[in-house]
Amino acid sequence: MSRSVILLLLAILAFPAFSQADKNKSPELFSVGGTRINAEEFLYLYTKNHTDKNKDYTKEKVEEYLQLFINFKLKVAEAKSRGVDTTAAFSIEYNSYRNELRKPYLPDAKIIDSLVVLTYNRMKEEVRAAHILITLKPGASPADTLAVFNKVIELRKRILDGEDFGTLAAQFSEDPSAKVNHGDLGYFTAMQMVFPFETAAYTTPVGQVSLPVKTRFGYHLVKVLDKRPTRGEVEVSHIMIRTGEGANGDDARNRILEVFDQTRAGVSWSDLCQQYSEDVNSKNTGGKIRPFGVGVMNSVPEFERVAFALQNPGDISDPFQTAYAGTSCASKEKFHWENCMTSRLHLRTELPATSACSYPKSTRRESCEKNLGLLKMSL
Repeated sequence: MSRSVILLLLAILAFPAFSQADKNKSPELFSVGGTRINAEEFLYLYTKNHTDKNKDYTKEKVEEYLQLFINFKLKVAEAKSRGVDTTAAFSIEYNSYRNELRKPYLPDAKIIDSLVVLTYNRMKEEVRAAHILITLKPGASPADTLAVFNKVIELRKRILDGEDFGTLAAQFSEDPSAKVNHGDLGYFTAMQMVFPFETAAYTTPVGQVSLPVKTRFGYHLVKVLDKRPTRGEVEVSHIMIRTGEGANGDDARNRILEVFDQTRAGVSWSDLCQQYSEDVNSKNTGGKIRPFGVGVMNSVPEFERVAFALQNPGDISDPFQTAYAGTSCASKEKFHWENCMTSRLHLRTELPATSACSYPKSTRRESCEKNLGLLKMSL
């Protein structure tokens, strides 16, 4: 491999502005069958699969990946020249080379499999937790990191000494919502929080406070308030009368009461929805909302509470107020968790894109070993 080519690629990786100055003039790396292969294409693939500049931007790593890239391009060109680029055999080999380019940078199968089982089991339970967040900027210095960590440790000591968690959350947490909710996040289940936070919530006993938890937002203290079996998902229809900015609150309340009286008199729900509802996305479909589970309606907790309180298909709630509207709900159908929770096969597809797999490979492996230990205890 030409030493000058490797040095060129390293220079562009070190100074990305070189490659962005004029993409149409991207340096040519090599040509195959008359087709020009430029540096931009290679660099796109390389930077997509290499995120650690300290470890990955070395002569040896670039040279190794470039050789794989060249072999891949040669195979494609050869297949096209022979007219076999659409055959099943070629597709198998093509995908083999493509996967070879990606393989070193994908989560290990063992890690994914363990996370699938762990997440599936966590989905059987819902956790209610509160937190205190002290933010930390990405790339913060060791001194700044230590200062934030010590602040969180001091808050934890005050809580263990008897001070109220919610009061301290409202006073010190840098989550803007804490001023209102005192850190209480309500109920949630697996895959709704960043993975380290989720793990702390699921592994901390009810009533206790976790050690500091590091996420991309900063350091958290997590207090687990309750745990319960998952309630699955509920599907409801609603009629919404707006009481937001510019709307008359008394008028909205009177209108929703009128709608409620008509439902009790036996007037068709669909007809009332089409006539009165101000939710343009659902008024013409009987007010139907896609099924949702716990934690999805965090911005309108009153809606979630009322929807899950409906017992039978066809039940209609009393009118109730949310931050946005006075709303009447009709229950359509409830789902047991085994019928609606994500299947293991689907989880295996979704997990690699979540925060559970967003850490460096070595960190994921260490975390996985801990998760495997937790898993053995839960089975």
